[in-house]
Amino acid sequence: MARINLSRYWKKPYSKKHLITKIRKFYFKNGRIPLKREFNMYREYQQRFGSWNNAIKLAGFKPNQVIFSKKFIAKDGHICDSYAEQIIDDWLFKYKI
Repeated sequence: MARINLSRYWKKPYSKKHLITKIRKFYFKNGRIPLKREFNMYREYQQRFGSWNNAIKLAGFKPNQVIFSKKFIAKDGHICDSYAEQIIDDWLFKYKI
């Protein structure tokens, strides 16, 4: 029975130092920290550091804000996560629902 050697298809895991260095190199090349979607190895970072933001912090940087983090305030004072939520909240407030 012939054996099939698949080891050439498996990637060797990267060291934490290597992964942090990739973040730093990106920063010095582009003048900003990378977004996780720009790194095709996001899962590797998540597995090694617990989260993308933890890796960014360990590289010596402050993580980016959430891209869609703009907040809206409804007429009743509630903080809404989107403009659509604000519209609905304002409508409910207007009709005392």
